[in-house]
Amino acid sequence: MLPLFAPFDARMYFFRMAPVFSRHAIFGVWIQHPPAERIDAITAFVKQGVEDQDISEDAMSRLKIKISKISFELQEKWEKARRYRPRFLQNCASWLDGEVDFSILSSAPGPSVSREGYVTPGRPNKPFKDCNPKVQTRKVTPLIESTSPEELSKATEVVLRKAGKRDSASIVKELCFASPTRGTNLKKARKASLGKPDKLTPDQALSLLVDAKLSKNQYNIIRSQAQGINCKIYPSYDQVKQAKAMCYPNNINVTETCAEIPLQDLIDHTVKRLCTVQEDCLQTCDERTLDIICKWGCDGSQQTRYHQNFSDGQSTDENLFSVSMVPIQIYNVRNNRKSVVWQNPAPSSTRYCRPIKFMFAKETVDVITSAVKEVEQQIENLIPTRIVLGEKEFIVKAKMIFCMIDGKVCNAVASSASTQRCYLCGAKPSDMNNLQALSQREVDRSFLNFGLSPLHARVRFLECVLHISYRLDIRTWQARGKENKKKVSEKKKIVQEKIRSELGLLVDVPKQQAGNTNDGNTARKLFRNADKFSEITGVNRELIYRFCVILECLNCGFPVDADKFGVYCRTTLDLYLQNYHWYPLPVSVHKVLFHGKDIIAASIIPIGQLSEEAQEARNKDSRKYRELFTRKDSRVHTNTDLLHRLLITSDPLIVNMRARAKTKRSEIMPDVLELLRETSLEVSDTSDTDSDL
Repeated sequence: MLPLFAPFDARMYFFRMAPVFSRHAIFGVWIQHPPAERIDAITAFVKQGVEDQDISEDAMSRLKIKISKISFELQEKWEKARRYRPRFLQNCASWLDGEVDFSILSSAPGPSVSREGYVTPGRPNKPFKDCNPKVQTRKVTPLIESTSPEELSKATEVVLRKAGKRDSASIVKELCFASPTRGTNLKKARKASLGKPDKLTPDQALSLLVDAKLSKNQYNIIRSQAQGINCKIYPSYDQVKQAKAMCYPNNINVTETCAEIPLQDLIDHTVKRLCTVQEDCLQTCDERTLDIICKWGCDGSQQTRYHQNFSDGQSTDENLFSVSMVPIQIYNVRNNRKSVVWQNPAPSSTRYCRPIKFMFAKETVDVITSAVKEVEQQIENLIPTRIVLGEKEFIVKAKMIFCMIDGKVCNAVASSASTQRCYLCGAKPSDMNNLQALSQREVDRSFLNFGLSPLHARVRFLECVLHISYRLDIRTWQARGKENKKKVSEKKKIVQEKIRSELGLLVDVPKQQAGNTNDGNTARKLFRNADKFSEITGVNRELIYRFCVILECLNCGFPVDADKFGVYCRTTLDLYLQNYHWYPLPVSVHKVLFHGKDIIAASIIPIGQLSEEAQEARNKDSRKYRELFTRKDSRVHTNTDLLHRLLITSDPLIVNMRARAKTKRSEIMPDVLELLRETSLEVSDTSDTDSDL
């Protein structure tokens, strides 16, 4: 928009009205340039609109400051819309219709001029930094009166960050937005540290020992080297050993073939350590009754056989069956309003995966059912945990969700006779593609709390696509006859070679110990590259893309809109039957597409936070810790050290001190955002897994 000029008085100087620009126009310039060039681009755009005016150097400086503020405001609204242009334009329509008045171009400060043209005498303005504290306070008073404390603190943080003072900006943010007692605690800590050398506490030393995977001998070597140069920052290993003992619950029972902790003692210990971490927050909490949500499950794995004898002479250590739990959330409810006190930042990580029991036994139906019944009996007998913090006493009630399981455990607990039969509706492979018959089947709603097993769902969807691809030439579910089997085998080799050569991935290749190379990471990469995956396999590209959206939605960790998800799954199911009606849906795919809506609606927390990934990844930890961090002089000592290591690495207080691993975070797909609840779009990303693997 071009500037307008109008005379004020014939006897006075003419002045120029400042140009007015619409926010739509400014946003158009802002979005077309990378972040580093946006401020300069908008400045050039404004200068182009007032090219016939003389802009002083001081006016240009103030112009850039104002443009910086506008750019920051645009960036905040853009991030709030998740960098999705249609949502941004919809949410900010009224704001974009407004205008920005660059009056600073015509009202530059300077010496006042009288009507005759003489300069008004007076004391020249001094820079703010050269003024005394009293004058500085008087100058900022109008700013304080017209701006809220939150805006002032945010502006201070942004200015410090732009000036390269990131540490100072972080401290300002922590002081202004943390708990009310954070400033007092920091001041006390600073006073306590004055005049004293910095030294790690035993808990900090233990977190370092866990992060660096140090043994006792390695820790003592590092400590002695530091003491050799008069750097006494490491506590003695005896103190670290005492910190380890604080990580162990009461009543631990260990035998040659089994190690277990009573569920009541494990929950009491976990709650106590979590409340210690969140003590600042709980001191400001008026509600004394809290709830903790934990997920639990069981799984089997293969282990390395050791040269150790069992006293009975019959047991073997080639299979390990473990039961674990993961705390997800501590919250309170007041006036029918939920307030979260602590949230697990990585529900799919092994860092908070607490061992309940492990034993050397093969994962059979009898072992699964007996272990599940034992834990369920303990859950029924749980009593609330009492925690005393200062003068306050809190009562914490536990809610246990049985969801860290795979299809084998689901079938065993649900007493399903066949792994190819759905344990929810009882559908057989011959019924999977008959939607009319499926809709008439009764669903056992007592099993909806088992969840959707997001990690295994990735693998099963991948195998579904691969198996369809292998059979495209014969278009039948089962390859019968030598000719058909030969065609399937040849097509399988072609697909495997193409995926290997073009994407660098191995699919359907057996591993040495057990299973094959089809895992969650392979599935994630293939579905993310839907075009190439469809080109190699010959499977419908839209179907692969919709599978990817569904899987990302289940794993994102945000609340999912059950109704929208159900509609999307039904459309995907129709597309599948339209193209591949001859191949019955696998049970896991059927569970997600047909029962996913009901399972999500029945879940009390986002379905992605109920993933079984922590339990699966813990199996690798068990093998690694058993090899490197246990004594081998007896079976009991080996099992004791293994259980202790699992407890230390998952202790909430120690985990809170450990450095969080840096992981690459990918942007959520726009179609996934459409399936989430509106309230979840305001929440920061907490769904990233943070595993030690």
